[in-house]
Amino acid sequence: MTAAFSGAVLWKKLVAEFQATIALLLLSTACGPLLPSPLGQVSAQPPPLSPGLRDQRNRLDVHYHLNSPASVSSSIVSSQGQQWTIASDVPRPTPGDYVLQFDGTVAGPGPNERRVLPDGDYQLVLDVSTANQHQQTPVTLTVRGADATPPDITNLTLLPDTISPNFDAQDDVTHVSYSLGKDALVSLFLDSAADSGPAKRIWMSEEVKTNAGVQSQPWDGLANGQPVPSGNYMLGVRARDQAGNVVESSQPLTVGDSGVPEASIVSAQIGPQQIIRGNEVCLDAIVRNTGQTVLRTQGPDPGYVYNSLDTYASIENHTYAEHAGYWRVGLNWSGSTDLTGASYPYRWGFGHDLQPGEEATVHGCVTVVNEQDQLIFAAGLVQENVAIHSAGAGLVRVNIS
Repeated sequence: MTAAFSGAVLWKKLVAEFQATIALLLLSTACGPLLPSPLGQVSAQPPPLSPGLRDQRNRLDVHYHLNSPASVSSSIVSSQGQQWTIASDVPRPTPGDYVLQFDGTVAGPGPNERRVLPDGDYQLVLDVSTANQHQQTPVTLTVRGADATPPDITNLTLLPDTISPNFDAQDDVTHVSYSLGKDALVSLFLDSAADSGPAKRIWMSEEVKTNAGVQSQPWDGLANGQPVPSGNYMLGVRARDQAGNVVESSQPLTVGDSGVPEASIVSAQIGPQQIIRGNEVCLDAIVRNTGQTVLRTQGPDPGYVYNSLDTYASIENHTYAEHAGYWRVGLNWSGSTDLTGASYPYRWGFGHDLQPGEEATVHGCVTVVNEQDQLIFAAGLVQENVAIHSAGAGLVRVNIS
């Protein structure tokens, strides 16, 4: 082969390579510039020790760098191919460094439950998407010595399963009984019982450390201090152990006649203001039910006459002792106008339970045999074992001779 022939071949080869390079550059220009991958460096290690960290054995902090804005999804995949979603399409509008803190638990089986991953070999998969690119990167996760035993809740019952939280002392409270499989932090919860769509959590109590075994706890129908509205609900128990397992169990509960009772003394007249010892001081009052619930009451009925040395609890063989949540009109006496601590020892019922918007007229008398020459009388509306309303109504000074 001559030198001229070799030079010609080399020249043709150089020309062909140059043309290929030009074509590639033209193609790149037409398709846009080459883009870097959206996901940069990825590393993983156990989280640092801290007082609130329950366990390090099945927890992992995944540090990753985004080269551009993206949405990030993540999941756990077992060696058998089972998959659990951690997060879906979380927006990351700013490039930079991020940390995915996996706490060793996955969702399920119930909608609000969590389960610790049992011992095994897994992959934590980062799935990063931009407008033009998609990239997946797996991270090895090995779990050994995990506490995957959940704090099971069994034999859950509600007694009764219908309540009326309206402070009338009748069916205001239900008792929640259950068995707890292991020590856990336990709370009660209330969900709406929607005909369609997911249930909505209405209320949840504070968590309380509870030992394994049979448990019972009352619930008074109140959420954030107010009775929940009438309707159908699911009342249940939530248990969370130290490993992170979360278990829930619930039963249907019907709430009816719910509400906060409201009433007031519309008018009150007490007299006469001058009596001879042994005569009567009488109260004439009008009570109005201004709420949305029935006001339950008890005797003695209007018209009853007390001896001033008696009380509502001492008459008629203690028949009319306080009944929590019931309502009566009370009359109090003292030596001064200070009603602090007034007990309203003389009480009369309305004659019948008072419906919303209804009024009742109450008349009652006290035969005064006290040694004092002067007494202050005042009326009040007594919601027994709960509150005194319209305290000091009709306050007068009565002279006794």
